[in-house]
Amino acid sequence: MATCSKLVANERYFPAQTTKHFLETTHEVVQRKKDTLFSSWYNDKGILTDTRTFAEVWDRAGIIAYQLKEKWNIPKGGKVVLCYDFGLHFFEVFLGCLRAGVTAVLVYPPAPPLSKSLDKLVRVIDDCNPALILTDTRINRCRQLDMSNMFSKTRQLWPSSIEFKVTDRLQHTKMDASLTSNFDLPAQTDIAFMQYTSGSTGMPKAVMVSYQNLSHQVSLIHYHCDMAFWPDWEERIGFSWLPQYHDMGLLMKNLAPYAAGSRMHMMSPISFIRNPVRWVELMSKHKVHWCMAPDFSFRLVARKYREHKNPPALDLSGLSGLGSAAEPVQPDTKAMFESVFQEHGLPEDWYGSAYGMAEHVAAITSRRGYVLSKPRPEDNGKQYVSNGIVSTHEKHVSLKIVDPSTCQEVDDGSTGEVWVASDGVVVGYFGKEELSKETFHAQLKGANPSVTYLRTGDLGFLQDGNFFVCGRIKDLLIINGANYYPQDIEFVTQAASKEVKPGCVAAFATSEMSDESSLEVVFEVRSDAATNAETVCAAVRDAIVQRIGLVPSKVVAISQKIPKTTSGKIQRRATRTALHKGGLEILHCLESGKSQPSTANKTQDTPGPPQGVTSMTDEEYHQAIGSVFASTLGHGVDETMSWEDLGLSSMAAVELQNLCSEQLLCTLPPTFQDIYPTPTALRSHLIESRGHISFPSLPSSSSSKDKPLSDLSWYTQAILQGLGIVVLLLTISFTFVPAYQVGKALSSTDELNETLDQGTRWQWLPLVVPFWMLSFSATVILCKWLVIGRYQEIDIAIPSTYYARWWFVDRLVHTWETWIGSFLKDTPLLWLFYVLLGAKIHPSVQVKAFVREFDLVGVGAHSSIEHDINCRRFRPWLSEGELYLSFRPISIGNSCKVQGLVGLGSKLGNHCVVERLAAIAEGSQVPDNTLVEGSPAYGSPLPSKDNDKPLRSNQKLCLAAFLKIAWQMLELYFFAASIFFCTWILAGRLPTDFRYTPLLFWILVLLLQTLLSMACTVFLKWALIGKVQPGPVQSTLMLEMRDWFVDYRYMVTLHIVATVWSNSKITNLYLKALGMDLDWKSHVFASYFCPSQVDLITVKNSFISAASFQPAQDGRLDRIEVVNSSLGRGAVLKGGVKVDSTRTLPHSVVTGDMMGTECHSLMSTATAVATEVCYIVMLGAVFVSAIPAYEVFTASIWGSGVGLGFSVVKFALAMLVQTLTWLVMYWALQHVLFITDGKIESSSLYAIYLTISYNFMWVTSLLHLACGTPFINECIRFMGAKVEGRLIFFADELYDAPHVTFSDKVVVDRCAVTAHSVVFDKLVVGPVHVAGIVHQGTLLVARTDMTGQVETGPNRFFVSKGTVRHERGYPTSLEISDGDTVLEMRKQAAADHPIFDTVLKPSDEILPSDLPHIDTVFEV
Repeated sequence: MATCSKLVANERYFPAQTTKHFLETTHEVVQRKKDTLFSSWYNDKGILTDTRTFAEVWDRAGIIAYQLKEKWNIPKGGKVVLCYDFGLHFFEVFLGCLRAGVTAVLVYPPAPPLSKSLDKLVRVIDDCNPALILTDTRINRCRQLDMSNMFSKTRQLWPSSIEFKVTDRLQHTKMDASLTSNFDLPAQTDIAFMQYTSGSTGMPKAVMVSYQNLSHQVSLIHYHCDMAFWPDWEERIGFSWLPQYHDMGLLMKNLAPYAAGSRMHMMSPISFIRNPVRWVELMSKHKVHWCMAPDFSFRLVARKYREHKNPPALDLSGLSGLGSAAEPVQPDTKAMFESVFQEHGLPEDWYGSAYGMAEHVAAITSRRGYVLSKPRPEDNGKQYVSNGIVSTHEKHVSLKIVDPSTCQEVDDGSTGEVWVASDGVVVGYFGKEELSKETFHAQLKGANPSVTYLRTGDLGFLQDGNFFVCGRIKDLLIINGANYYPQDIEFVTQAASKEVKPGCVAAFATSEMSDESSLEVVFEVRSDAATNAETVCAAVRDAIVQRIGLVPSKVVAISQKIPKTTSGKIQRRATRTALHKGGLEILHCLESGKSQPSTANKTQDTPGPPQGVTSMTDEEYHQAIGSVFASTLGHGVDETMSWEDLGLSSMAAVELQNLCSEQLLCTLPPTFQDIYPTPTALRSHLIESRGHISFPSLPSSSSSKDKPLSDLSWYTQAILQGLGIVVLLLTISFTFVPAYQVGKALSSTDELNETLDQGTRWQWLPLVVPFWMLSFSATVILCKWLVIGRYQEIDIAIPSTYYARWWFVDRLVHTWETWIGSFLKDTPLLWLFYVLLGAKIHPSVQVKAFVREFDLVGVGAHSSIEHDINCRRFRPWLSEGELYLSFRPISIGNSCKVQGLVGLGSKLGNHCVVERLAAIAEGSQVPDNTLVEGSPAYGSPLPSKDNDKPLRSNQKLCLAAFLKIAWQMLELYFFAASIFFCTWILAGRLPTDFRYTPLLFWILVLLLQTLLSMACTVFLKWALIGKVQPGPVQSTLMLEMRDWFVDYRYMVTLHIVATVWSNSKITNLYLKALGMDLDWKSHVFASYFCPSQVDLITVKNSFISAASFQPAQDGRLDRIEVVNSSLGRGAVLKGGVKVDSTRTLPHSVVTGDMMGTECHSLMSTATAVATEVCYIVMLGAVFVSAIPAYEVFTASIWGSGVGLGFSVVKFALAMLVQTLTWLVMYWALQHVLFITDGKIESSSLYAIYLTISYNFMWVTSLLHLACGTPFINECIRFMGAKVEGRLIFFADELYDAPHVTFSDKVVVDRCAVTAHSVVFDKLVVGPVHVAGIVHQGTLLVARTDMTGQVETGPNRFFVSKGTVRHERGYPTSLEISDGDTVLEMRKQAAADHPIFDTVLKPSDEILPSDLPHIDTVFEV
């Protein structure tokens, strides 16, 4: 019966003529299985996140094959690198390569430390010269983020000479089945894939696997399983956590089960290392029948389950068997595993083992059952576990034990080299013909010369038909699964010191078969250096750590001759034996921790979880950290060395994460090695944080199945957005109609310039404005809930219907912010509005800025929000032209002050202060009591005095809210009264027969009302506040409300002042009247000052571009002086500083005096007068520009008693016509009056142009409704800009359009794009080239070239000739004692390193980490 079964299996898997092609086999399985589930993927928590059927895998592989051949033009036999994160998508791509006849090159995905993994990736690419690198969204996003980080040490290590293609979105591409199924079957002799062997620090070595090799291997595995392991394999359910790029993982996790029609459950190897118990838990839950895994995993899961506090209940009775392979098997592993899991139903015959290698694709032999070798004299009592039965495989694999020196087969029971011959032996090593000939074409002496063998390099023996492996013939060191060649280590040792004798070094593992093996090195020293042996050992150890990445457990210097053969070759085994038995004359032995600790060898005496980390003394906490480090690094290591130099493996890194979580109650991010580059840095952070670690971590996206797909074409989305603009216009118009009708009824007059005989009704005018504001606000809230519902934490594709919905609400909210929201800042009404939109904001929060994506925002009690919060971020463009928009929640704790940008997905603890210009990285977790500065942000402990501020009681909060709302009502009545007064002055004084008298009347009324409002503000400031003096801040509710009243009155006035006179000297007069020490020559923007503090600011003969002044500092008010200086845009000046005769860069923070020698005379009197005349002319132009809209609004077509529908339409048409009119006026002023080939013909007209550009084009008009659509792109082209391809435009400002070029695939998001720069009185206009993703707060000015950029910003500025990488060479520390030193330091830094910019702190150190604010050369 057994013989018959074997014959049937032979015919089934190995047909008489030849092995069936792998692709034919899989296609037959797909036809049979189709919609049957093939694979399921589980995350760290054991939750199902993704699935594939057999047909889905086949179809998606067809799409990949079509892309390779038809779209990317990869010829048959061409090579592509597969660089993928762990998941189901990898196998689809690999199978697609097989179907296309393209050779897949498998590599390990980049992982921390990136420098090491990227170096290996680059060496692979240089070796095989592939056409493309195929990858997934996650790895590509990490690449783009790393490459765009100006301060990343690895940004230049990513391959730049080869294109990356992202494939995980291709699976959703709809294609004709005929395009993805008709592929020629590759020949059996073609190369299917290449796999690089791991380990050596030398050049990589890849095995070339043909389709014949693959077909034979899959058939051999099926045969092994049916004969020895699990009959009827197709009906069996398997489980695997093995890495996909490993030979056993590739075959046993994907290829063999798929070709057999077997069901698979899978998870990542990282998930297994983090929680080994999850493996057996999932096998029990899903009734798994079989699994293959390396020996260490059985030992590890047994130990972890035994140590588990609350181990899950298991039922392993359904297991048919588990197989151990891929590394030497320990004799006690089976007993160790059974001692833990036998009581959970583990079958008695569960154990199996196998032997294989990449040079034979994967498997060579296997067996069911546990057989130990019989004692042999040379084994010294040691027994080996059998890896196969020769008779089972002899018809398909010829296995011989051969004397490597004579090439003759040895007797049964004798040790020799394992030789293998079969169709599974791979073609050879890529590009290494001599090595391939030596390894793959060995011949047995006296045997058939036509039969060649693979020399495995393994030592083994046969005993009673059982096969045993007992070691490596080449002494290859296998440490924690990675291979290290002793020759490499010996060379490094020899080169480490001249005292080491050349050719007298032996490197070996402590044991050949132990999973606790580590590196030992023995060397001879010269006779004259015997007394210096200790120093030599230290030098050798450091060299090995730096060059090889291992920490030797022993470095031994000897005086005697090292064991060698008669031919002079090092006898490494003999040296190891002599060392362990005390047979060497040792001069010095340097011992340290284990070189690459396995997670399986954690010491048993590691202390358990502490009762309370916070209750430990400092000494106890230091000891606890030391214990954690010793468990993974060993004792006696140098904690100042980098993780990479210490040789921390990925497994050990995961174990360190787990220990920090378990022992120290601290969570480390996966990238902690890059954030904290040394154990010393990590120790410092652990001590400072005590259980609350702050780290930047990119939040993982939801699975691809959960992401909204790109369900629209760009063309369809453009049509939807065009309709959306029309709907937005009508919606906004609708909000005017109720207020208009109320106002019309209350005034009871049809002629707007009529005398006020019925003026008693004007007392009701204050109701009209809030009626409109309420109508608009209610419309926004209703539209948000109807169109969006709740914002979700998700990634959305562009184009898509979800993006169109988000865009519609975003544009409506933007309009509301511009027209209404700015009047509600820092009032309870703005808080109420956001709460109704879904935001989770405590009532005590001061909301002084705007919020978007409301449902994702959470703000704790007594916090202050002074910077806009956006919970979305555009991701870099994919190579296929796809774009994604990510939404992540932002959480802000209690008593926080947020003046800078908070990245999406970030979480701020309590009592945090985010300074101006700071940009917190995406996904950061900021601990309590942290001061955040810089871009990218860095944190430092917040001074205790800032945490001791008393919180305002609920009664005071309610009183403040009441007073603010009451003041707003007074403002409305003041507005009505001032309008009444102005109409009374102008009534009857304008010609009655002029067609546009009503229009002129109301324009003049608004201008007069603004002047009256300015006078009232000045009066109110001096009446309520008076002259503000430097000194301690007196903080009471009434004093705060007094300042708020005056500042709010000033802000209301500015809406007209800033719109009409933003560059006029009228603003100088206004600020001087309010108490500011300001001359008429200086250039300032009124909107950046507060009347409650202007007395403390002095500006003389200076140019200030949108700078921020903060006189209040550390509980007191101090003066700020700017004399004969030029402040860059976005600069922040702290209280008590003086800037004299110098300049500051944009986006710089000045906290100390800056003294220079520059002296410039600003605008002359003639130029000032000319500018004011131009402003008067501009007012006339504004009147003329309003005529077309007025004609539309008053056209006779509407009739005298139009209904609601007609009112909405005429409002919408009037606004549209006004926007188009201003667009034409902008074009005329730009192209006709003053800009000719980049030369400014009139600085006065240029000032007018800037006013019109910002206030009329981007604030007052409705042009912003088209942002994010192709229609805004056409408007930009009309303005003169060049748009070279696809552009998503959401910029806040755009100036000098004829000099701006947008590359293909550009996103400009909430930033400023200009082609001019101004320093003192010098104005420069130059070309700007925009590329990539430009994030919020970024400033682009003249001569910026961003070509090649992937992402820029947020909160950065770019000027002159493009970005410059952060180079080495900064001083490690620099003491600043006075302003002169500051200036000289900055001058020298600007000369040597043009990107120098920092927070200036007198008498403080400036370190390289303090230099994050600027990316570019500053040159005017």
